[in-house]
Amino acid sequence: MTFTTTGAGARSGQLTVVDTAGTQTATLGGTGTIVGLTPASIDYGNQTVGTSRASRTVTLRNASSSAILAVSSIAIAGSAANDFVIGTNTINPCGASLAPGASCGIIIRFQPTKKGNRTASLNVTDNADGSPETMILSGSGK
Repeated sequence: MTFTTTGAGARSGQLTVVDTAGTQTATLGGTGTIVGLTPASIDYGNQTVGTSRASRTVTLRNASSSAILAVSSIAIAGSAANDFVIGTNTINPCGASLAPGASCGIIIRFQPTKKGNRTASLNVTDNADGSPETMILSGSGK
């Protein structure tokens, strides 16, 4: 069985199986989460190859009022993944879990290794429906 929900909060149901031994039932339950990344994307603009653009912060928010968000990975992927670096957020870092209604920050720096358009994605893998949460990162090396 797979638990998939369309919203945040507790969900319940019942599984009923009728067979030659009679009717068996099982109570089902789970808690849905709603997760968001802000902003929806980041464009760092033009940056000289080999230098670093000022870091930007992405906010990861658990909009659920009751479910803890379990974060299994935060990574950058794509053909230009090496041009975007996840830094350390010392004020409000994202850990392995995020409480209901809480948010944390992910620091991302652009340092192009080649000239031209550079694009990657930030992927946050978690226990929410629709995981991973994804946003586009872009910039141009000059």
